[in-house]
Amino acid sequence: MPLKKLISFNLFASLNDTIEYFNIAKVDKKFIMLGAFLSFLLMLVNLYSVSLLFPLANSLITKDFSILAKQPLIGSIVSKFPNLFSDPLILFSFFGLWLYGTIILKSALKYALFICTNEQSKKASLLVREAIFNRYLLFGKRFYDNTTISHLNHIMLNSTKSLKMQLDLINNIVVEVSSLLVSLGIMLSISWKLTILVFLVVPIHIVLSKKAKKGITTLSSEQAVAERNFTDKLIDILNCMPLVKGFSQEAKELDKFSKVNAIEVKKDTALQRRMQLFQPVQEILSTTTTLIVAGAMGFLAISDPTITAANAIVFLYLLLRVNPNLTNISNFDTRLASISPQSKMLKEIFDDTDKYIIKGGEREFNGLKNKIEIKNLNFSYEPTKKVLEGVSFEIIKGDKVALIGPSGVGKTTIINLLLRFYDCPKESIFIDGIDINEYQVSQLKSKMAFVSQDLMLFNDTIEANILYSNPTLSKEKLKEIFNKTILNETINSLKDKEQTLIGEKGANLSGGEKQRIALARALAKDAEIIILDEPTSSLDPKTEEKISELMQTEFKEKTVIVIAHRPAILQKVNKIAVLNKGKIIEFGTKEELEEKNVLKDYFKQKTN
Repeated sequence: MPLKKLISFNLFASLNDTIEYFNIAKVDKKFIMLGAFLSFLLMLVNLYSVSLLFPLANSLITKDFSILAKQPLIGSIVSKFPNLFSDPLILFSFFGLWLYGTIILKSALKYALFICTNEQSKKASLLVREAIFNRYLLFGKRFYDNTTISHLNHIMLNSTKSLKMQLDLINNIVVEVSSLLVSLGIMLSISWKLTILVFLVVPIHIVLSKKAKKGITTLSSEQAVAERNFTDKLIDILNCMPLVKGFSQEAKELDKFSKVNAIEVKKDTALQRRMQLFQPVQEILSTTTTLIVAGAMGFLAISDPTITAANAIVFLYLLLRVNPNLTNISNFDTRLASISPQSKMLKEIFDDTDKYIIKGGEREFNGLKNKIEIKNLNFSYEPTKKVLEGVSFEIIKGDKVALIGPSGVGKTTIINLLLRFYDCPKESIFIDGIDINEYQVSQLKSKMAFVSQDLMLFNDTIEANILYSNPTLSKEKLKEIFNKTILNETINSLKDKEQTLIGEKGANLSGGEKQRIALARALAKDAEIIILDEPTSSLDPKTEEKISELMQTEFKEKTVIVIAHRPAILQKVNKIAVLNKGKIIEFGTKEELEEKNVLKDYFKQKTN
């Protein structure tokens, strides 16, 4: 049976993955070369140390220590000091120390190889993490709409660990194969008959080993899925803890958690049991192989004078070394199987499929000159359900345009397309007569500032969150923005003022305070196109009125697109688009819509 079929581990796939990861991480190839060189030195030292066992065994059995003085390297030293080594006891002691020294050297080389591999793995993991994060930054919003944060966190942490394990495995197999070849070479020189017997017995050993570890690959994949589900559920519950407590659903969530927890523990326990069972089975098979060869050696020793006691001892010693080598090599597929799910997820991150990357064009965008035109815009997240259908209107530079309508009619989708969060259909949105897809995305966004409906804040200070849009803003300008967004009262009441940490997602602030920080961040950017998604929904009427005045002061010369559901903002705009079921049903000035009673009916509907 071919050795490749017997061993049957995915070594070549692992090598391809490792090469791919090296290319991604731009790992310095000198570490690979150094690792190969150390592995080669380790093989030579291993060969030399094993070769010293022959004369040592012969001298002990025959009581003739003169053979020790004829060995490579050590013989040249003995010949220079014949008087010193004339005493057999001194010669034997020196030989023992020499052999001990080769073992120390071998251990030192192993440690050096470990350091080299560890450094190589550390650099690879560091750079691959950066590469993964860079990919995360490239992915479109639609990707994040369909992917949990816990899943991405799992990939970042665990997949790079699998990379390190793969690198370690590749280096280990070099050492294991080298050691196996050295041992088999010496065994052939002792007795080709016994070595052939080893080759006949070992395949049986490997086949039985494969049967013993059957199912580990499947269990490993199932455990990885169970672990990911466990993490997803845990983070989901923790993120929604106020909701859980608000509706007194602690018992229900505990039940959900207990189920995924039980499945994960069950799968992990089953995997560990199967892997632990594999170890004693391997030991029994190795012992059986040794006993079979030892028995055959006894029969051969009767008729074959070349099999001396010393040769027999060395052969059995080498066989005991060969068994672990073969076990470790045959175990590579099991170890690779345990990390293959993480490796697969890591590879998927570097595949552009379903990542919704917004590439943009090459045209420079130096600012809005005339107008933004939306022409017959159709858009859908799913092929069977249209979100926007035939939407057409235009925004002249300096306009203050409000988008109103019931929830789910496509208002936020329009601004998300303007912000290039989603890939816009061609020839649907034009800026100064140019298709928005032709502009460089980064330049386009540099001229825009937005306040999202979902208030996004970092777990950082108030100041850091505001300066996120413009880190170079002066202290004086920052204080002005505090006053304009009515944040000064809040900041002055805090011990650390603007350096106060706001907690995860602004947990230490009220809804209105978070909204004012988001508005302050948009003001700090001083962009010429301002996009606001319900910017005053969490404000009290008095504060809302003051914030709404920004439309006629700070935003006076700017182009503003705002989603509004409250009257205060609508009093400050000059054009209004009314949407329903993904279509524009009315568009015009505030006065034109008031004449048609559109706004009156709308606010009556909102009030009811």
